[in-house]
Amino acid sequence: MKLPYKSIFAILVLSSSTTLNAQLIDGSAYMRGEYVEVAISERGREGAPAIDDPDYHFYDALPIWGFMSNPAMDDWASPNGDFFAPGTPECGFGLTYTLMGSTVSKGNNYNIFEIPGEITDFTDTPDSVIVTWEGMVDSLQVIQVFELKKDEHFYSTSVTLNNLGSETFTDVYFYDSVDPDNNQQIGSGFATDNTILSQSEMADDSAIVLAEQTSPYLCQVFLKAEGPEWKVGVGGFSNRDGEEIWNGTGAIYGSEGYNIMADVAIAIAHKTEEIAPGKAEVSFRYLTAFVANTTVEGEVDDSGINELEKAVNLYPNPTVNKQFTLQLEGPFEYIITDVAGKVVLAGNGLNSTLVDLQNIESGIYVVRISQDGKSTDRKLQVK
Repeated sequence: MKLPYKSIFAILVLSSSTTLNAQLIDGSAYMRGEYVEVAISERGREGAPAIDDPDYHFYDALPIWGFMSNPAMDDWASPNGDFFAPGTPECGFGLTYTLMGSTVSKGNNYNIFEIPGEITDFTDTPDSVIVTWEGMVDSLQVIQVFELKKDEHFYSTSVTLNNLGSETFTDVYFYDSVDPDNNQQIGSGFATDNTILSQSEMADDSAIVLAEQTSPYLCQVFLKAEGPEWKVGVGGFSNRDGEEIWNGTGAIYGSEGYNIMADVAIAIAHKTEEIAPGKAEVSFRYLTAFVANTTVEGEVDDSGINELEKAVNLYPNPTVNKQFTLQLEGPFEYIITDVAGKVVLAGNGLNSTLVDLQNIESGIYVVRISQDGKSTDRKLQVK
């Protein structure tokens, strides 16, 4: 179900035994799951105006909302903090790139709108809420697809960068920087215990950064991605440079194991060496997770994030020319259904498979990928 931009509505859907409502109001999207709630503004990042809706669990005193979670699964008796206040203006995303010999940094947050764009699609299904934001800067198109699975403890951000111009972009960094004031309204302190649990190209190719606050109860948020093109960092506050985040320079620290108890940001950055002209595409995905514990060794206990979920790569999303690629090491099967559950296509793949959807209408679909008795679902926007 695709809904027009800036329409005002509320949809009630049934998920397990809980009635959940998701809303698109005045250009901002409000995604609600059983354990996570996210508010995406028209600027393509968390931080939308507060709405008067008792079904959401953000703090009443805050004029804007970011995200909230309940990893204890105790019907919101122990909310996992509002990670969006008081550092609201400094939570945002941006791009750093070199074009025609000049390096440029542009970003969006609560106070800055340097990458013009808007929410273009909002889809509510029985098991997920999907929000698409599209923007453009210097002929570089940015498409972000936020997906909240209603029964999970994380949401994903899938990003596609398209070069619609005639010049090549080099050293392109996409970043997401968050000032994680966990429990700040409850514990009356803005500092969090920030740790780089894993840095790509070190022990493995995962990039994971954690912000934690333990008073009055354990309260955690993770930024997580897989692959050598990702880096995470800790430090700074008004971070505006993706290259600094990726390299761990300036106010950012990037060493695996780095830890500090302070009121600073956690950040994640993706690097693309080159995006050539002619709608050349780059697609990648990362997670914002809310987990109740870590192991003694410091590795993330990925509650709800199974190995197959992490191993599958689906791109571009939205599709281009009604085609997309599925990547998963080894043989796998896939089934594509519409939002009503009707199967529209099924097939097999091995390592990397190009899927053609020429006979399928534009819209939102669910792709179920299965391997060795395990399966994972991805939402796909067909254009």
